Amino acid sequence: MPVLSLKNITISERTTINGETYFLIKDNEDQVYFCFQNNLKDSWNELVNNWQVIKEIEIEYKENGGYKQVIGLDTQLEGEIFV
Repeated sequence: MPVLSLKNITISERTTINGETYFLIKDNEDQVYFCFQNNLKDSWNELVNNWQVIKEIEIEYKENGGYKQVIGLDTQLEGEIFV
């Protein structure tokens, strides 16, 4: 699966028609990555609690019918440094 390090991202919280929360990660090249809880079991709570202050992210994703679904992520919050 492809892995990307993204900077200068925009994350927005959305809701499906079934009431399921998901997040869209948009990079500076207008690529969009979808984050659903069932794909991000280990990282979901970190994303839910910090999505507004995440400035950099490393994601692993898979393409599914033309959509890029995030299946793993590591975040950098504002003021933190990746180690």
